[in-house]
Amino acid sequence: MNQQEAIAILKELSFPVFYGHAKIGTLVPFGIISITQPDNFFADDEVYCEKWQLSFSVYTTGKDPKVEREVKKKLKDNHIPWTRTESILEDQETLQSEFLFSIAGNEDEEDEDDGTEEH
Repeated sequence: MNQQEAIAILKELSFPVFYGHAKIGTLVPFGIISITQPDNFFADDEVYCEKWQLSFSVYTTGKDPKVEREVKKKLKDNHIPWTRTESILEDQETLQSEFLFSIAGNEDEEDEDDGTEEH
């Protein structure tokens, strides 16, 4: 799974999902996707496999088991292993649930054509 595929899966949720940040005034619940620097696997002096840490933060007005179940089900249905943390943002009166998982590949990754044809 590459970055585009992961983002597309998360945008299928029933609440708004944004990349990077939401506009001021966006009503909760909503989700924010961010992707950190790669944790690449190196072999033979090359990047053998790109691995990216994806953070998906869900903001709600309080504990919302329905939203949590929806996110967990979406990740499970797409075979995405995850970890989760939870923080109360008192200044914003919201609860942030952060789901973290790794994805391989880059956002501009395409199927490579090796020049051979199937017959």
